[in-house]
Amino acid sequence: MKDYRRFIVNFTLFDLLFTFTLGTLVKPDTIFPFQGCYINGWLRYFGHYGANVAIVLIIISGSLAIAMQAICLVYRFSVLQGNHKAMEFILSWKTWTVTYVCLVCSYTLAAVLVFSKMNLTEEEIKQEITRLAPELDAPLPDFTKVIMYLPPTNSVTLQGGIFIMVNFLIMEMVSLVCVIFLLKKLEKMKQAFSTVTYRLHRELTVALGMQVE
Repeated sequence: MKDYRRFIVNFTLFDLLFTFTLGTLVKPDTIFPFQGCYINGWLRYFGHYGANVAIVLIIISGSLAIAMQAICLVYRFSVLQGNHKAMEFILSWKTWTVTYVCLVCSYTLAAVLVFSKMNLTEEEIKQEITRLAPELDAPLPDFTKVIMYLPPTNSVTLQGGIFIMVNFLIMEMVSLVCVIFLLKKLEKMKQAFSTVTYRLHRELTVALGMQVE
């Protein structure tokens, strides 16, 4: 359980990072029915550039938070496997370093190279929304505010959507496999635990699985 604290702290930090990004830096306010929002957080002070940064930070922090949840499940999966070498590998600081570098670099590159281009320029946003307003029978938003707008027909938006779906599906599959295995393994090892300990392990596994879901 001592080793597990590292994973819980790790996940909690990234969860807080995502919460801080969304709730403080971005603080979005939707401009329904248009596919966008006002930036009411700290990033609004950076103007339109802040909207681009908002997209990048949301993708990076959100993706890392989901990944860290999945890693917690992988750890619990390995613990119940009882494989000493697997545990050494997972707990190794070398493994942690490589994993961090790979995840942060891949998400950052995707966010910068793809997602940062999803947001249109200020003039393009104004033209696009003004064009769509009559079709949607909607009032125009306040263009004096910083707007993050993601046009649904943009090819970059499509690429971004594909990246999100692929990343989400991978994490979902990893978490689902781990949860199913963990619950089955716990059931087999039920006699080795006290009633309270067994219930704790089961509830923690389900809770982690639900968070990723």
